[in-house]
Amino acid sequence: KYLRLLKEMRIELFPPDINHSEGLFIPEKHGIRYGLACIKNVGRNVVDAIVKEREANGPFSDFGEFVRRVNSDALNRRMIESLIKGGVFDCFGHNRATLMANYDKILSIETSNKELIGGGQIFFDFMLDNKYEYVPVAESKLERLKLEKEVLGRYVTGHPLEDHEEEFAKFSFNTTLLAPIEDEEAEPEYDDDGNPVMHYKYQVKDGDQVLFGGIISDITIKVNKNNKKWGYAIVEDFYGSTEVTFFSNVLQRYKDLLQEDKLVKIRAKISISGDRGVPKLEIQ
Repeated sequence: KYLRLLKEMRIELFPPDINHSEGLFIPEKHGIRYGLACIKNVGRNVVDAIVKEREANGPFSDFGEFVRRVNSDALNRRMIESLIKGGVFDCFGHNRATLMANYDKILSIETSNKELIGGGQIFFDFMLDNKYEYVPVAESKLERLKLEKEVLGRYVTGHPLEDHEEEFAKFSFNTTLLAPIEDEEAEPEYDDDGNPVMHYKYQVKDGDQVLFGGIISDITIKVNKNNKKWGYAIVEDFYGSTEVTFFSNVLQRYKDLLQEDKLVKIRAKISISGDRGVPKLEIQ
């Protein structure tokens, strides 16, 4: 929802970039640049080392030079994979799938060279001209965004639904309507210290029928005591995500659609149990 707010305010969120990002989010031109330390599996110490090297000796020109210049003790494969998935090295001109397929070879060569160099300037100068032949790998937009969200916690360079935004805007329901809002009609109430007690309500009611759309990001199938299959799925729209439940009849009818990464339109029933129950959705 924060990304949607930035978009509505015409503030761009720039993706993390090895030559522009710092540790945390920073303002840049008419937007905000994503911070390196905010990427999953990337520690602040290595980020500080990257920024310090970049400030001292200029921007990195390619992935091989990055590995060459940054202290190898600070680098590990899990961290590099997270940086690739997050789009940090997109500026070098190779797609992320290609970098994922080639980085290990480059890392091994550069690490071996560092061990051989032993401080010898002549060999180091030779290494500066080292160019690598990348084996290209095709990349789908959906897979790129899926891995991006895995390490950034959100989609930044796009959204799986963006090509369907106009169609989805026609739905009268989206996941923001599942969030509680302040109940301004509730009778005033105060705690023992005299502080006002906030009362909340939901914008949907028990039994409401809703129609909305999204992409299935996760699905779980279970078997009940009668040996019938049922399950639940996480469905994401432009604003957030929600869990939807389905039973055997729905699973049998829509088994080809109830799969990860499928774009779906869902007709569901709202279920709210008790005074403090939260809204749940059941596919009809």
